[in-house]
Amino acid sequence: MGWLSGSGVGPGAGRAVVAALALATAALAAGGSALADPAGAAGARPAGPTPTPLLSVRRVPGWLAATVATQRVTAAASAPLAALGAAAATSCLVADQGTRVLVAAQPTVPLVPASNMKLLTAVAALDRLGPGYRFTTSVVAAAPLAAGVVTGDLYLVGGGDPVLRTPQYEATIPDAVPPFTSLPALAAQVAAAGVRQVTGTVVGDGTRYDALRTVPGWKPVYAAEGDAGPLSGLDVDDGFHVGIDGYRADTDPDQQAAATFAQLLVADGVQVGPVSPPPPGTPPELAAPALTAAEAAVAALAVAGPAPGAATPVTTIESAPLAQLLAAVLAPSDDTAAEMLTKELGRQTAGAGTTAAGTAAIAADLAADGLPVEGLVVDDGSGLHTGDRVTCALLAAVLARAEATGSPLLGDLAVTGETGTLRHRLTAAGTAGRVRGKTGTLDGVSALSGVVLPAAGPATATALRLRAPVVFSLIMDGVRADAAVAAGDAVATALAAYPQPPDPGALAPVP
Repeated sequence: MGWLSGSGVGPGAGRAVVAALALATAALAAGGSALADPAGAAGARPAGPTPTPLLSVRRVPGWLAATVATQRVTAAASAPLAALGAAAATSCLVADQGTRVLVAAQPTVPLVPASNMKLLTAVAALDRLGPGYRFTTSVVAAAPLAAGVVTGDLYLVGGGDPVLRTPQYEATIPDAVPPFTSLPALAAQVAAAGVRQVTGTVVGDGTRYDALRTVPGWKPVYAAEGDAGPLSGLDVDDGFHVGIDGYRADTDPDQQAAATFAQLLVADGVQVGPVSPPPPGTPPELAAPALTAAEAAVAALAVAGPAPGAATPVTTIESAPLAQLLAAVLAPSDDTAAEMLTKELGRQTAGAGTTAAGTAAIAADLAADGLPVEGLVVDDGSGLHTGDRVTCALLAAVLARAEATGSPLLGDLAVTGETGTLRHRLTAAGTAGRVRGKTGTLDGVSALSGVVLPAAGPATATALRLRAPVVFSLIMDGVRADAAVAAGDAVATALAAYPQPPDPGALAPVP
């Protein structure tokens, strides 16, 4: 299907249409048509107000206003894509308002979606896991606690929580959006449970998922550039940790999580291994150097491994419900978190915490929902894989279903001029705060899908119908990043300006 275009209807054309319909209505009414009077000659007119005839001129202005508004937004939203030239052949755009199709340009062409893939992962997670699903991280001991002492090792057992973090890492995340699960809070709970000493060390258990730390087919540069950390059932800080030159991916996220947790325990007054915290009441200026040395020594002791089956529970911490947690994944576009959700889907639906099982679950869920999955290829859950293929028709259908059912999905998206990856985009008065969307960026790929919320205005029936939310999906493959962002912003701006009906005077009958 080629690019659609349209033009506004001028006052003369509007009056001509109205005049023609008015003459037809008058002729039908004069002839006693059943279209003008549902009761017709077959019986008496029903009691009550006289119904407006089906072809009455009174019905025409609302219809014509909607038609003109649709033509105008079709032209305005299509123009930025057409201006991309050859890249328009590898792009798609769909915009719908309920059953009204505003734009449909190459809607069924499968394209590389970049991070718009996260929308599909989130939908499957909400469907299969449920909006109230919580991830639980546990602390267990090799032996029962006795007089404040854990004899042997203490285990930090990962429950797949994709947003288990420290405040220091949160502060480094561009466009971060809560909620997060606090690892320091979990360490404080261990101390509050009465643990004063661990004679062994801290062990990180990430065996909830498989041992594959990346996704087959990903570019190696993703880890080096910080796009995604190593995947584990126990990912703390997205699998990154502080190095001399900032946060970097660790080759063993389970061991690093254990080391970070051990340091937090020491800071809370728990002795781990041979290292003791400073005595209670030590002045801060004297305690800090001792804690720094203690933390370093404890980190060296931390290891990775599975917890024993007969371990003694110490404490747990739960994530926020999935319906809220997705905001921390979608709005800032967290690739690592999306892949952990994918593995959790695999574990819950197929009993295997693997990327392959998770991507199969995503595709199966979308098909079961009756969504248009033709051409869909799901190679990962984040959209980093260049083998992924999605159509604009599918993304728009996902968003339309979310809008119609009141799904929490739309509330978890970035907001223009306010949050996430849209915080610095579309900040003008007509678009700021009115577009909730998911961005997507890879080399040569740019995407933007979401919903445009209606602007305030008159409350007539026609106006309310035209001001219903508009869902849209835009994918551009083979474009420069700057040109793609400009085109995406122009499309969203055009949709935010809809409806633009003709002047009411143009809808009046010809004198």
